[in-house]
Amino acid sequence: MNWEKYSDGTIRPLRLPKDPAQLERLGNVDLDPNVGDDGELWLPMENTIAYSEELDTYPVGTVMPSVLIEGPFEGDRGDVRAVARWHDGWWRLEVTRKLDTGSEFDIALRPDEPAHLWVAVFDHAQTRHSRHLHPVRITLE
Repeated sequence: MNWEKYSDGTIRPLRLPKDPAQLERLGNVDLDPNVGDDGELWLPMENTIAYSEELDTYPVGTVMPSVLIEGPFEGDRGDVRAVARWHDGWWRLEVTRKLDTGSEFDIALRPDEPAHLWVAVFDHAQTRHSRHLHPVRITLE
């Protein structure tokens, strides 16, 4: 996570973008829960520099990416690819994964046996993100 919280409630980023233009990748960030975000809320570690007060010339209220990516997604977490889009008041989520990843932490997806998963979304909360209360049932035909 790209933030440090102090006892007085102040939050400071740990790293800043090397180039302020990288923040344009964030797109339109809107804290209204009925509006989706268009951008990317992370930065690759190699595109950042360590925080310092001298380099922090960003205006108060600037949304700074809170996730830093170190290297490619690989291993178990690299098995899943997903993309989501907010359109006409609905989220559309497309997820891909091998039917059987071979991982001891995954279940194999089979036509004769439904699987269940929960979906969590980033809702601009630092903790306790929103999630489905009930699992999504996956069936293969």
